[in-house]
Amino acid sequence: LSVPYGDRDWMQSARTEVVQEAQARDNVYIADWCTRATQDPTLLYSDGVHPEGRGADEYALAFQQALEQYANHEKSTSTACTI
Repeated sequence: LSVPYGDRDWMQSARTEVVQEAQARDNVYIADWCTRATQDPTLLYSDGVHPEGRGADEYALAFQQALEQYANHEKSTSTACTI
């Protein structure tokens, strides 16, 4: 699951739910897009939510890292984003 980034009203609760689901289930891993976007807002279009070209690459890398965690049995449910 992706940890969403943005200032929409529902995103904080969605971030919390994503992390809680990953903590509660052995087979749920998180792609921490939120931390990446927080660290470099230039990855986003002007709407402040959706990734632009370079941001799309970083978004994909977040999922790649989640899959690597799964493959290596090294799960992390931490995020630098507010939950």
